Amino acid sequence: MNENDCIYIHIPRMKLTGGNQISLLLSRYLTERGLKIKVFTGFSLMEPNSMELKKTERSLFNSFKNIIAFLSCSIFSLFNKNTIATHHLTSVFNFIRPTNFCFVQDLESQFYPLHLNFLGNMLWQNYLLSHKKIFTNNVLANKSGFGLEDIGFSFQKIRDPIVCRKKDIDVIMILRDGDYKSFELTILVHEFLLKRKINSLLINASRKKMVLNSSMESLNQEELFRLFGRSSSFLCLSKWEGLGLPNIESYLHGCHVLTTAIPSGVILNSAAPESITLLSDICPLSISRSIESILCSQKEYRNEEFKNREAVICGMSEKWWGYINYVFNIGIHK
Repeated sequence: MNENDCIYIHIPRMKLTGGNQISLLLSRYLTERGLKIKVFTGFSLMEPNSMELKKTERSLFNSFKNIIAFLSCSIFSLFNKNTIATHHLTSVFNFIRPTNFCFVQDLESQFYPLHLNFLGNMLWQNYLLSHKKIFTNNVLANKSGFGLEDIGFSFQKIRDPIVCRKKDIDVIMILRDGDYKSFELTILVHEFLLKRKINSLLINASRKKMVLNSSMESLNQEELFRLFGRSSSFLCLSKWEGLGLPNIESYLHGCHVLTTAIPSGVILNSAAPESITLLSDICPLSISRSIESILCSQKEYRNEEFKNREAVICGMSEKWWGYINYVFNIGIHK
């Protein structure tokens, strides 16, 4: 690739989402490495270092603006092939003129309801027509049908994580919308743990306003991280995630992570099995016994352990940047 060629990357509406955060991180990294990068929001072109993601409220009007931004990105890609499409709806004309890159951050075909599966699969396969695929981790790549060795994972460094030596929360769970996020099971397990006298805290990040014991409404990132620092463990029951950032974030803040076999859980388990429990049985009783075992063996959290965990995360992140260097032919990576 000629380093003088401009590469465009989609970040629709500058919306604050996990996917857009990683896309912005990638665009800034490529800029630092000497490539000419422009961000297209669906409405304007921007420099990566001059933009800031914004939180938007869920509404019918904002949903309409999202659709317009996706369509605009797709039209833009028709005339600018050297583009990194970051969502399957930002390159719907791939069948006419594929983009040079697609940044795969999740199995987006699974977002569609059962009666629209055919449409989701068709648009997903169209997205994968891009000449080069960029993945956030190898578990996702393999599940997408592309064999890829361990590449670590994409992760934005957390500044000054706060970890309490003595924990006053037994376990934290996050409630999110969607069947594949195990919405009903998460509530069921939370209530079961409370009955077992386990101090479970449920963070409601769903659209539903609910009155539940020992729960809080969705928090900002800093508030969530402070709670992670106070908790002995974090429990994730998702059937699937493209990566699963809360697993990584809670691990870095000193939690023992109990998780289903989503990518972050599988990758962390290979690097730090003493701090990760991959759940083979998700019945409430089995989970409660696992948490009770963790609490019984818990020791005071020390700085040395934090440094070890930080080194694990940094190693995974550096491995992923090496993979990115290879994809874009940067430096000496071959």
